[in-house]
Amino acid sequence: MPGVHTYIISTVGTSLLTNRADDDTLKLLRRTANYSQQRFPQDEFDRVVHRADDTARNLMEATDDQVRAMSAELNGILKMDAVGSDCSHYLLHTDTYQGERAASAAAQYLRSRDCRLVVTCRMDSLTTDSQEAFTKGIDNLLRWCDQTLPALRQQSAQVVFNLSGSFKSLQAYAQTIGMIYADELWYVFENRDSPVIRIPRLPLKMDDAPLRENAATFARLAEGQIIEAGNLPSVPEAYVERDGDHVTLSPWGLLTWNSCKRSILAARLADQPGLRFNSSFEADWNKCRDDGMRVDLQETLARVAMLWQSHGLQGLRADGGLQYSNMVGHSGVGHFRLTQGWRVSCSPEGNDLLLRHFGLHDYVNDNP
Repeated sequence: MPGVHTYIISTVGTSLLTNRADDDTLKLLRRTANYSQQRFPQDEFDRVVHRADDTARNLMEATDDQVRAMSAELNGILKMDAVGSDCSHYLLHTDTYQGERAASAAAQYLRSRDCRLVVTCRMDSLTTDSQEAFTKGIDNLLRWCDQTLPALRQQSAQVVFNLSGSFKSLQAYAQTIGMIYADELWYVFENRDSPVIRIPRLPLKMDDAPLRENAATFARLAEGQIIEAGNLPSVPEAYVERDGDHVTLSPWGLLTWNSCKRSILAARLADQPGLRFNSSFEADWNKCRDDGMRVDLQETLARVAMLWQSHGLQGLRADGGLQYSNMVGHSGVGHFRLTQGWRVSCSPEGNDLLLRHFGLHDYVNDNP
């Protein structure tokens, strides 16, 4: 798109290392694909390091045709001419040694092509070692997307998911995630001479009615709460994962929640268990016209409710993000942090935490 800055989100696999490797090296790379550096025996680690160093060096000396043969991810990028100052790249990779080295080499190459921005992003736990690890990795990927991509789209930029690389088990998730967060998807079949398949964003409508009806519960689930299955409201089965008598939010549930939470949480205050709202707090909410701040507040209150019910004020004090502390000169009143400049004042009232005011730091300090 001429004149429009494009952000390319590429899922990075290990094709840079495996392509054109000899049979023994290829067997080693495939067997250790999920290894962190610490997991390697020293002799095998030395062999993988040698392979990665050689590959990175060869990549920088290669022609475009050679680069396309070496890397599935770069094949898609070069075929779409997605280099230069009009393009920025986020390279999403696993927290394995091979994933980090492949992404690092690809990033070095793209920087040499004068791309405006090239960032490697490690997705913790995104391995196929186990279903549990993979699910946690998908959760981390979804949280990264939610924290990063909406802001890029607000800049009137084009956001593209380049799905030419990465391991196959990620493809089904990445395609659906891309339909929510990107303007289009790119895909190249394994034959490097295949054209790029461009898939436009579809107008998907997720079933968000159960989330709107149970906003407080889903806000806590999105913060990592585990709830008893008996306390779960009626929701689509795909939105949750069951482990015996307990339920957590599934990757599909988190994706749906992230896609609609802004309109849900900005609309009205959700009643969280253990929290009560003073009339002055409700007045502050009604005065706030910043939907982003309203969402930040409600997500923070979901975490506060979890900590308050499980550990009381001690739980709030122990949370590094909240930075809870007592207010000087106001016995029994404390405050916690929303953002760098915004605060919430509160006080224990029996089994409840009474929320008193929220707003800018000085306003809350002057009106505890």
